Amino acid sequence: MIVGFFVLASILAACGNAERQAAAGASNDAQAGWVDTDKYDLFDRECEMLTTEQMGEAIGQTIIGDSFTGPICRWSATGDVWVTFNWFEWNTMAREKDVARRLGYTTETRKINSATVFTQRDPQRPGTCGVTAKASGRGIYTWFVNQPVAVGDPCDAPLKLMELVLKASA
Repeated sequence: MIVGFFVLASILAACGNAERQAAAGASNDAQAGWVDTDKYDLFDRECEMLTTEQMGEAIGQTIIGDSFTGPICRWSATGDVWVTFNWFEWNTMAREKDVARRLGYTTETRKINSATVFTQRDPQRPGTCGVTAKASGRGIYTWFVNQPVAVGDPCDAPLKLMELVLKASA
């Protein structure tokens, strides 16, 4: 009985492997639908780049909730403020700026210490601003802060958040 189970398991495993190879063009090296998760080794750290206390101080509000959706970390704060952070490990500043412009956002190049960053603002949402910078290892970081109404320069808060992240990741 036990031998029969192992024979059946071996046959099923071989069939599954044959199907994967057929789907990948019968190549041992190509496996369609397989993702090399080693390329996303920093995936689980992105929401922990700053503490909620640091974020709250930077935006002038108290963080009251958080969520993680795909590669995007989100926090809600008092005053109906929303904070979003992403670390796209395989993106570039040029590509992100191009996407922002195609979405109708205005962009402006700025400096945080020696780092070049750019802001992105949606003319339809005057209380919202995003700041993108090159990540220290690879890819880009982007912070967005969405306030219900513009108070002062809406880019102040995401610029402060970016400054903290760049300092912490240096």
